[in-house]
Amino acid sequence: MRTAKEMLDVLDEFFVTAGEEQARNLWAVLSALRGPDDDSYVLKNCTTEVVRAVAFPRLAALWKRELCAVGPTFNLSSRLASIPPNYSPRYNHFFNHIADAKRVLQRMNREPVASWAQDENNKEA
Repeated sequence: MRTAKEMLDVLDEFFVTAGEEQARNLWAVLSALRGPDDDSYVLKNCTTEVVRAVAFPRLAALWKRELCAVGPTFNLSSRLASIPPNYSPRYNHFFNHIADAKRVLQRMNREPVASWAQDENNKEA
């Protein structure tokens, strides 16, 4: 079992050796893992938690939580494509992080593990 310190060392090594593009890709995803620091659960649920589920599909399978991404098919593009326009401009920086992570995760063709999506879909039945 690795410690958090060891994983930070792994990340540090990656950022130094992987090349600029790969380092930026990872940084984009990491930067989107933290949601807005307010009580906007709906916003966090439809952005940050979706990115977390796609970035860490096995962890998402353990969560078995309701996300706005639940449906017959999980489509990162449609779930993160449009942020409701009624959100304050103070979220613009946050939305930029979400958009960057979305781009990177789509290029990776990341999806949650099938059992997570199936369990969540069966819950609706």
